[in-house]
Amino acid sequence: KKSCTSMAKAKKPARAAPPAAEGKAPAAAASSAEPSAYPAVLRRSTHTRKKVLVLCSRGVTTTFIELMEDVLKLLPHAKKDPKFDKREALSSINEIADLGGCRFAVYFEA
Repeated sequence: KKSCTSMAKAKKPARAAPPAAEGKAPAAAASSAEPSAYPAVLRRSTHTRKKVLVLCSRGVTTTFIELMEDVLKLLPHAKKDPKFDKREALSSINEIADLGGCRFAVYFEA
Protein backbone atom coordinates (compact mmCIF):
# COMPACT_ATOMS: atom_id res chain seq x y z
CA LYS A 1 0.00 0.00 0.00
CA LYS A 2 1.08 3.54 -0.72
CA SER A 3 1.30 5.98 2.13
CA CYS A 4 -0.72 9.20 2.27
CA THR A 5 2.40 11.34 2.25
CA SER A 6 3.58 10.08 -1.13
CA MET A 7 0.21 10.94 -2.70
CA ALA A 8 0.19 14.44 -1.26
CA LYS A 9 3.54 15.32 -2.75
CA ALA A 10 3.21 16.95 -6.13
CA LYS A 11 5.80 17.86 -8.69
CA LYS A 12 7.25 21.33 -8.26
CA PRO A 13 7.06 23.58 -11.32
CA ALA A 14 10.31 24.48 -13.02
CA ARG A 15 11.87 27.78 -11.91
CA ALA A 16 12.05 30.67 -14.33
CA ALA A 17 15.45 31.90 -15.42
CA PRO A 18 16.75 34.84 -13.32
CA PRO A 19 17.05 38.26 -15.02
CA ALA A 20 20.33 39.05 -16.74
CA ALA A 21 21.31 41.85 -14.37
CA GLU A 22 20.14 42.23 -10.82
CA GLY A 23 18.65 45.63 -9.99
CA LYS A 24 17.58 46.25 -13.59
CA ALA A 25 14.26 44.92 -14.74
CA PRO A 26 14.05 43.68 -18.32
CA ALA A 27 11.15 46.08 -18.95
CA ALA A 28 13.33 49.06 -18.01
CA ALA A 29 15.90 48.13 -20.63
CA ALA A 30 13.20 47.82 -23.30
CA SER A 31 11.58 51.14 -22.38
CA SER A 32 14.79 53.11 -22.89
CA ALA A 33 14.93 52.00 -26.53
CA GLU A 34 11.27 52.79 -27.26
CA PRO A 35 9.62 56.21 -26.80
CA SER A 36 7.45 56.50 -23.71
CA ALA A 37 3.67 56.36 -24.07
CA TYR A 38 3.27 58.95 -21.31
CA PRO A 39 4.18 62.63 -21.82
CA ALA A 40 6.79 64.18 -19.59
CA VAL A 41 5.34 66.02 -16.62
CA LEU A 42 6.74 69.49 -16.02
CA ARG A 43 6.38 71.06 -12.61
CA ARG A 44 5.92 74.76 -12.18
CA SER A 45 8.58 76.30 -10.05
CA THR A 46 6.27 79.00 -8.73
CA HIS A 47 2.58 78.97 -7.90
CA THR A 48 0.64 82.06 -8.89
CA ARG A 49 -1.73 82.99 -6.12
CA LYS A 50 -5.08 84.14 -7.37
CA LYS A 51 -6.22 86.52 -4.66
CA VAL A 52 -9.93 87.18 -4.29
CA LEU A 53 -11.44 90.32 -2.82
CA VAL A 54 -14.60 89.63 -0.80
CA LEU A 55 -16.81 92.58 0.09
CA CYS A 56 -20.46 93.32 0.78
CA SER A 57 -22.73 96.34 0.58
CA ARG A 58 -23.89 98.43 3.48
CA GLY A 59 -27.03 97.34 5.29
CA VAL A 60 -26.54 93.58 4.99
CA THR A 61 -28.00 91.27 7.62
CA THR A 62 -26.01 89.01 9.91
CA THR A 63 -26.72 86.02 7.70
CA PHE A 64 -24.93 87.74 4.80
CA ILE A 65 -21.98 88.52 7.07
CA GLU A 66 -21.83 84.89 8.23
CA LEU A 67 -21.98 83.74 4.61
CA MET A 68 -19.16 86.09 3.72
CA GLU A 69 -17.03 84.75 6.59
CA ASP A 70 -17.69 81.17 5.44
CA VAL A 71 -16.58 82.09 1.91
CA LEU A 72 -13.42 83.65 3.37
CA LYS A 73 -12.67 80.38 5.19
CA LEU A 74 -13.09 78.36 2.00
CA LEU A 75 -10.92 80.54 -0.22
CA PRO A 76 -7.22 80.18 0.65
CA HIS A 77 -6.06 83.58 -0.67
CA ALA A 78 -9.11 85.73 0.04
CA LYS A 79 -8.94 89.26 1.31
CA LYS A 80 -11.78 90.95 3.21
CA ASP A 81 -12.63 94.56 2.47
CA PRO A 82 -14.81 97.00 4.41
CA LYS A 83 -18.36 97.63 3.29
CA PHE A 84 -19.02 99.02 -0.17
CA ASP A 85 -21.46 101.88 -0.78
CA LYS A 86 -24.35 100.97 -3.10
CA ARG A 87 -24.41 104.43 -4.68
CA GLU A 88 -20.98 104.01 -6.23
CA ALA A 89 -20.60 102.48 -9.67
CA LEU A 90 -19.89 98.75 -9.81
CA SER A 91 -16.84 99.41 -11.97
CA SER A 92 -15.12 100.84 -8.90
CA ILE A 93 -15.07 97.33 -7.41
CA ASN A 94 -12.51 96.39 -10.06
CA GLU A 95 -10.38 99.38 -9.11
CA ILE A 96 -10.54 98.47 -5.42
CA ALA A 97 -9.52 94.90 -6.26
CA ASP A 98 -6.58 96.14 -8.34
CA LEU A 99 -5.41 98.43 -5.55
CA GLY A 100 -5.57 95.50 -3.11
CA GLY A 101 -3.57 93.27 -5.45
CA CYS A 102 -6.51 90.95 -6.15
CA ARG A 103 -7.40 89.41 -9.50
CA PHE A 104 -11.03 88.55 -8.69
CA ALA A 105 -13.83 90.08 -6.62
CA VAL A 106 -16.90 88.63 -4.90
CA TYR A 107 -19.58 91.18 -4.02
CA PHE A 108 -22.58 90.48 -1.76
CA GLU A 109 -25.40 93.01 -2.13
CA ALA A 110 -28.43 93.31 0.14
